Amino acid sequence: MLGLAIFGATFAVLTIGVTVAFIVADLIRTGGPVEASIDRFGSEMDPLSLLATNLGLAVAIPAVVLAMVVAHRMRPGWLSSVVGRLRWGLLLRMSVLALTMVVLFTIVGSWLIPVDDGALGIEDIQVVSLSTWLGFAVVIVLTTPLQAAAEEYAFRGYGMQALGALVRTPWVGAIVTSLAFALAHGTQNWPLFLDRLAFGLIACWLVVRTGGLEAAIAMHVMNNVVVFLISAAFDEVGDTLQVSAIPWIAVIIDVAQMAVFALLADRYVRRRGLATRSAA
Repeated sequence: MLGLAIFGATFAVLTIGVTVAFIVADLIRTGGPVEASIDRFGSEMDPLSLLATNLGLAVAIPAVVLAMVVAHRMRPGWLSSVVGRLRWGLLLRMSVLALTMVVLFTIVGSWLIPVDDGALGIEDIQVVSLSTWLGFAVVIVLTTPLQAAAEEYAFRGYGMQALGALVRTPWVGAIVTSLAFALAHGTQNWPLFLDRLAFGLIACWLVVRTGGLEAAIAMHVMNNVVVFLISAAFDEVGDTLQVSAIPWIAVIIDVAQMAVFALLADRYVRRRGLATRSAA
């Protein structure tokens, strides 16, 4: 409980700090009243707003590190893998595999779910200017990996380990953290909720099978980066962040993508003989 309290308090304080920094930066940029900057933070989506959103979630990383050190007196590297550190080589290879899967299944999805038919809640499609897209692209490439990794460290890293210390089987923690992950995204229809729940469960399976967060992080990062780069091209970043409904066919395609990636990632780790359990 102490660890969760430290994590929650640290995350809240750092998130507030990021919000205040955004408002100050917006005031410097526009020279407008404070009220306008506050309203803009919750209603408009530009590269600065996306930066604030991503960093506001990325602070979960220092929050879980502090909880591990202070409450559990453990080296934070154990959050990453069974060898006590993030395996960067494995993360790179998993990222290439995840990117390949995301691109292939995105192409398949574009054939089965035309973006201009309203199936994903996207209407009046229009392409933004190159300069506008590049502004978003820089923020997406540099900070979306931090946002996605932070969610993995919070849910699949710290959450699973904290619950695993109380219950022998890891699957209780997997179910609880996956439900929390899906519910944390707010209002959503059943297909979208089940899609996010499936993401959480598959990510948990990957953590157990591969002995670390690397594959789950790669899957999360590449999915978010590709989705937001495409959304930015059509000025739909805000709608993507606030999406609350998707069709069942999108769930089928998405879960198939995650399942194929997970099976290939597991096979790679097994064939290479990488550690999947702690030697300690």
